[in-house]
Amino acid sequence: MHPYLTERVLAGSAALAPIGVVAGQHHVRLDGSGYPRGVSRSSLSTSALLLAAADTYQAAREPRPYRRA
Repeated sequence: MHPYLTERVLAGSAALAPIGVVAGQHHVRLDGSGYPRGVSRSSLSTSALLLAAADTYQAAREPRPYRRA
């Protein structure tokens, strides 16, 4: 739920609403399997794609309880 809630919170500010749209898409995947909306590549901005790539990279660099970094 955090991508959805992030977008909703930032939508409350006119200045931050455009950032909220991008932040709400940071778990998207090119094949449409991401969440919360499951949209495909054609529906995503370049900013959303860059943020999703950065989020994936950062997650891979951090150790998790079930795997090493």
